[in-house]
Amino acid sequence: MTTFIFANNVNTTLAGAVSTSATTITLASTANLPTTIPSGSVLVITLNDAATRQNFEVVYATARTGATLTVLRAQEGTAALAWLTGDYAFSPPTAGQQASFGQLAEANTWTGNNGFTSPVAVANAVAAGEAVALGQFLMSLGVPGYLEIPAFAAGSPITFILQWGSGTAPASGGNTTSATVTFSQPFSNACVYASANALGGANSVGGGNPASNAHNYSKTGCTAVFDVLNFTTFNQSLSFTWFALGY
Repeated sequence: MTTFIFANNVNTTLAGAVSTSATTITLASTANLPTTIPSGSVLVITLNDAATRQNFEVVYATARTGATLTVLRAQEGTAALAWLTGDYAFSPPTAGQQASFGQLAEANTWTGNNGFTSPVAVANAVAAGEAVALGQFLMSLGVPGYLEIPAFAAGSPITFILQWGSGTAPASGGNTTSATVTFSQPFSNACVYASANALGGANSVGGGNPASNAHNYSKTGCTAVFDVLNFTTFNQSLSFTWFALGY
């Protein structure tokens, strides 16, 4: 994509004739020309005959030495013509310049590294292929805590939630104990996975590492279940953590 530079009020004539194959043009005045044309950029110049005002050629100036411009001829659908001393040379807006600008009502493709001095507001994404706003990622780092991730499933936007917390199961006196877990962030549609993890032993004397599971999970919670498989009994309360995924 062409990178344009701009200058106001460049309006002069040619200081000499220009053949159809020439790659430089010399202007009668340097008034309002940019001091330099950066490498990789162009300044648009339109040539127009003084005799009839009916003939035009758009050229792209790539370099400047005094009043002489190095140019790319026959740009934007125009043809390379022969020009006379005194024909007009000026820098108006052209269709090529305008087409390089983003259009608010169109789908625009941006290339290159663009820097912004102020934050750019991005609306929440509602369809695949749209930019996701940082504000759509909600998170609480506490216990309980959660992370909300915007996603798309079967063509529809969803909010996928990872959440975690802790709890305590009572001393049941038996081989198993359990506790009800209430999710801090109820899922709108379904819980797709839940787990529990014991943080201590079942018995204050004999220890025992319980097997941990999460059962009966729903949109609002699950049951954390712990089992020592007849090796000992739960004679003390048991701390545990839990984790759940859903949307």
